[in-house]
Amino acid sequence: MKSLFSRLKKRKGFTLVECIVAIAVFAAFCLMVVMITAGARREARLANDTEAELNGLVDNITDDDIQRGYNSSHYSANTLNFNYSGDASGTFSISYDIINGHKNFIECPTCHHFANNSEFMNGSTPQNFNPAASNYVCPECSNIVSVQLECADCGETAHYSDCDFKYNSANKWTYSKGSGSFVCNKCGSGNVSLKDLEKYMSLSNLSVSGIAANAIRYGTVIPLEQKEVVTITDGAGTAAPAGVTASVQVSYGDGVSADLLKNPNYLADYKIRIYGVPVGDEKKIILTLPAGYDIRDLREGTSNYDLASKKVSYNVSTTDNSTISWTTNGGEITLRFKLVNMESGFSFDYDYQKSKYTYQIMNDSGSYVDKDYDGPGLAVYWFGLSGNGGSENWPITP
Repeated sequence: MKSLFSRLKKRKGFTLVECIVAIAVFAAFCLMVVMITAGARREARLANDTEAELNGLVDNITDDDIQRGYNSSHYSANTLNFNYSGDASGTFSISYDIINGHKNFIECPTCHHFANNSEFMNGSTPQNFNPAASNYVCPECSNIVSVQLECADCGETAHYSDCDFKYNSANKWTYSKGSGSFVCNKCGSGNVSLKDLEKYMSLSNLSVSGIAANAIRYGTVIPLEQKEVVTITDGAGTAAPAGVTASVQVSYGDGVSADLLKNPNYLADYKIRIYGVPVGDEKKIILTLPAGYDIRDLREGTSNYDLASKKVSYNVSTTDNSTISWTTNGGEITLRFKLVNMESGFSFDYDYQKSKYTYQIMNDSGSYVDKDYDGPGLAVYWFGLSGNGGSENWPITP
């Protein structure tokens, strides 16, 4: 043992073998650290790429810069038919329209900078940009840009603007916050562009074409049985007075051109006239309207919003059907309002312009018969009238 300690005392350092072993161990540890670091960097890069792709998808959805022009018929009868076999056998079809158009490019008349119109929004986003209050500003020369617009579908060219009141002059254009584009209020087309854009259309990055589904709707409203749409009760709302009836007339877009009614951004008035109510005890007439639609600008006659004095009340629900009630001792009333989809912002008549639904009702003999509700819109599809402006006498019997 003493000899071993004496030998150790005589040694002055590590042997070559010991140094090599130490270096090898250190290298192994460094390799492990490098591998862990490289893996972390790779995962971080993938995470950044995924986030960038997700942000790109979100931008494409919320900031779509493509203007689409639908075919001249507005509502196509074209269909794509799908057939499936096996466990998921069945068929379905999607109606669609052919689209063609361009992206929202404009040109600065001063320096001739040519780019997407979102670059001219002076730091704003299409969602926050308000052409009625803000101007396009060239990002290159900082000058206010005057833009002349035209509709490629109906040829409307007489309206232009400096991005202020002229964009809404006589309601010629409607600005779409989702795409930053404009819709023509004369024909309903979204193919509104910079005037004389044709000289740039040889650039491939300006053009767009393809098909777009037009059978997409937020949910489906199933009409009630006709006798449930309009009900008449006593003043307390508990029992219908014997022999009391009312005539109800429903119309949409009185005095509005057919082309303008095809514009999804235009919200026309509904007019419901209730008349022929016999004078006598107090009655309550309840109009039931589709769920998922907001009642806006409800008024009596043409401009009277004092509904309380007319004994008119209403209730809007996001899940159940909405109602308008009128309490009266007899006479007539004309109600005007807008019925707007809470999700899309379109009117009920735009959503249900070509709708048909068949259900079975029981007749007087106790047998079930088919009842067809064939659109368009609230008057026919919901109230079951003969057409827009048609009338019916309530209560309804099978």
